[in-house]
Parts: sequence; C-alpha cells; structure tokens
Amino acid sequence: MLRALEGFVQHAGATNADAFWLASMSLVNWTANVILPMFALTQLAAMALHMAGVLSEIYPGSTWIRKFVAAVAALMVSGVMRLAESMVTQAHGVGG
Repeated sequence: MLRALEGFVQHAGATNADAFWLASMSLVNWTANVILPMFALTQLAAMALHMAGVLSEIYPGSTWIRKFVAAVAALMVSGVMRLAESMVTQAHGVGG
C-alpha cells in the first residue's frame, strides 16, 4: 500500500520525511477534484438517458432518481473532502 501511495508523491525525494503526508494529501486532492466530480458527471448523464427513455427497455423503473441522488452525494462528499483538506492545510501554524 505504501508503494501505491509513493506514486502520488512526485515532487518529494525518496528520503523526504513528509513523503507519506504529501502522498495522503495528493490522494485526497485527486479523489476530491477528479474522481468524485467525474463520477457525478457520469451519473448525471445516465440520469438524462433514463429520463429521456433511452434505457427504459434495459432498466425499467425510475432509476433516474437514484442516479441524481448518487451524483449529488458524490459532489457533497467531494465538497466535504475539499473543505477538510483546506482546513488541514491552513492549520499548520495553529497550536504549535
């Protein structure tokens, strides 16, 4: 698992003490800024297809509501992760 996290640290040297911290922050940043918004876009596209009736023969029912809820939930989790990331990065000088 540590080897996988090392891939997220490109600007730190091999002996840098902050390598794990930078890897964790990069992973959170990548998840909140790329993965969750792209997932939300795919869910909104699937919702639009379901509402248009394109996929009604394959998936009967009102699944567009689930797609909308999944998209909103992904964007909410992304926002909370970004808020937590900003609070952690801004708090470096606090409490020392």
